[in-house]
Amino acid sequence: MITLLKGIGRDSYDANTVKKLERYTKMDNFYEQHMRGICNEAGILCEWVLIVTGYIQDKSIMEPNNQRYTDLVSQVKVTQKKLRTTNNQIDGLRIALLQLDRTLQKNVNEAQETKAEDRSEMIANLEKRETVLDEVYSRVKTEIGKMPEAKK
Repeated sequence: MITLLKGIGRDSYDANTVKKLERYTKMDNFYEQHMRGICNEAGILCEWVLIVTGYIQDKSIMEPNNQRYTDLVSQVKVTQKKLRTTNNQIDGLRIALLQLDRTLQKNVNEAQETKAEDRSEMIANLEKRETVLDEVYSRVKTEIGKMPEAKK
């Protein structure tokens, strides 16, 4: 195992190295704490082997000729496309919301103007009615004044 480990360098990490080390990493008792119980250096070596093999496995996934890598890249592209579509939909909704907000504000302003116009019109109508009532009251009063005293 020592010879195998000596051959592991930054450029020599590959899936074959992981396969060679699987003989050890697949063992039930090949974990740091167990190995430290046997020998502190063995625990350190075990930890290093597990980290290196994990790194190699992760790195091998990222190699462009790896099918898993190709699948992940495809999934990322699909997800990016969905994200762009969703962002476009969100932008469309924001624009629609702004348009609705403008329309609502316009309607509120028109309603307030209409209320003011309606109030002015109502006041004018009331003043007209008041004038008519005053005229009718004056005529009634005049007519009552013309009546003989007994009929009053």
